Amino acid sequence: MRDARTPEMKDRVLTRFKAASSTSTREVASKMDISQPVVWPIVHEECMHQYHVQRVQSLHIEDYPHRADFSQWMLGIKNNNPSFPTS
Repeated sequence: MRDARTPEMKDRVLTRFKAASSTSTREVASKMDISQPVVWPIVHEECMHQYHVQRVQSLHIEDYPHRADFSQWMLGIKNNNPSFPTS
């Protein structure tokens, strides 16, 4: 495993992240045969922080009244029992 940080290595690492921004530093390090602690600062210095897409449930217009009702219900419980939800 090579750990010497060279301008060529930096360019190769950045090229990999530009091609696939959700790639992990561990995956790039493994494929390039270098250690992850060498890859991470290169990515960090260029503000190319890796991220992974996280799917979340989307809200629909019909969800808002239910959320408002729930919020009002929670406020009512909190007003009747100030130690809620820790009680």
